Amino acid sequence: MRHVRDVIRLKSSGIATREIARRVGAAPSTVRLTLRRFEASGLSWPLPEDVTDSDLEARLFTGSGVGPGTRRGHRRQNSH
Repeated sequence: MRHVRDVIRLKSSGIATREIARRVGAAPSTVRLTLRRFEASGLSWPLPEDVTDSDLEARLFTGSGVGPGTRRGHRRQNSH
């Protein structure tokens, strides 16, 4: 969740999406998705002090079917 907070903080400072992606080591599409989720969450920056990482994760990822660090369509293969 540190990267999520960094993305939101950098965007609120006026940094471009590609530069944010470079700084946090993520794809620009991941940064855009994170920002869309944040906007849809109804939260604003700076986050209230009582918003924990668990709260932030729940607000951004609940109901999306994926969590942070997982890929859509990625399936773990059984090793036999």
